[in-house]
Parts: sequence; C-alpha cells; structure tokens
Amino acid sequence: SLSRECKMIFFTSPSLFDTEELCVGIGVLNRGSLIYSGSIDAFTKGHSLEEQFVTSIEKISKPL
Repeated sequence: SLSRECKMIFFTSPSLFDTEELCVGIGVLNRGSLIYSGSIDAFTKGHSLEEQFVTSIEKISKPL
C-alpha cells in the first residue's frame, strides 16, 4: 500500500467526512500557512474532523 511505502497523495475535498474516511494524516492550511500536519486522530481529539477544523480556524481567526 502507499502508506507502507511512505507515499503521499495531495487530496483536497469540500467534504471533510470523505477526508476522514479516506485519509490517515492531514495537513490544514489557513491563508496559505500550514497550521497542522499529522494524524487525524491527534487533530480531532475525539470530535469530528469538520467540528475540529472549524474550531481551529475560528481560534486563529479571532481578532486580538
């Protein structure tokens, strides 16, 4: 499999549900900056990928 060969596929999707089902690791970009790279489990911390994604973007987008 590709994961055993340490291969990566750059995959974008408007559906985070599909991403959660198909991928083991993710990278999250916000305004061109990588804000997370790693496993989905570590990112979601027991929440859905969509819920955690929205929470993460909201946290860094709040004005000071």
